[in-house]
Amino acid sequence: MSLVGGHPALIRIALYYLCCQGITLEEVIEEAIANGGIYRYHLWRHWATLQQNSSLVKAYVEVVAAKQSIPLNPIDAHKLESLGLITYEGNHILPRCELYRAYFKKQLGVAEFEYKSLQKRA
Repeated sequence: MSLVGGHPALIRIALYYLCCQGITLEEVIEEAIANGGIYRYHLWRHWATLQQNSSLVKAYVEVVAAKQSIPLNPIDAHKLESLGLITYEGNHILPRCELYRAYFKKQLGVAEFEYKSLQKRA
């Protein structure tokens, strides 16, 4: 529950793999952020959506890299909330769950570099 922040679809996926595929809870947690893990299609869909908007990539880099909640541009915050990637804590923003923080921190390490190199070319 703490890994997926109570997200019903992600809990259902985990329960399916635990009950029907013979995977242990430790394996589910260990492989959660892997590109071939049980949440791959869910995470890939969000990753593809983020890649279509460089301002969202930049905003989400800030969110997942922050050690505590941060303020964010209201338009970017609305878009990220609409995607289900963030949650509000007062006026500040946090990733919706630890799965998202860990996966996108790993993925956005590459995207942040690509974003910076695109800015230099522009």
